[in-house]
Amino acid sequence: MTTHEGKQGYTIGLPTGWKYQSTSGAGDRFTGPDGQKLLIGWTTTPKDDPVADWENQERYMKRSQYKKVRIEKVDYRGWNTADWEFTYSESGTAYRTIDRGFVVHDQLGHALMYTAKSAVWGGDLQVSTWKTLTETFTPKK
Repeated sequence: MTTHEGKQGYTIGLPTGWKYQSTSGAGDRFTGPDGQKLLIGWTTTPKDDPVADWENQERYMKRSQYKKVRIEKVDYRGWNTADWEFTYSESGTAYRTIDRGFVVHDQLGHALMYTAKSAVWGGDLQVSTWKTLTETFTPKK
């Protein structure tokens, strides 16, 4: 595992084979083995209710063959957090994504959007990767 420090001030442990790709208005993008992807987003104006925020954003989702799995409040390190999980298709490949949005404090919210092929979702690599990403993420102090 290697530790990546984002220009925004967060750190995250990247499992073997993961690489930083680019930064855009949406956040920092990373790629991992077998088509895995991670987008780390941030905002200085987080909403009070992450579940309502994801439900509102879902209305604008435009991915091919999009299907919601769940949007629900989850426990994550004491932060106000919601997971939005969904499936979609891209270039003939089925993917599954979990987008974890959380409010660190009044002026900082983050989202960890992790994607893997649907065929391997729930397997050892997917489970251990998501665990590593969520356990090692540290927001700006």
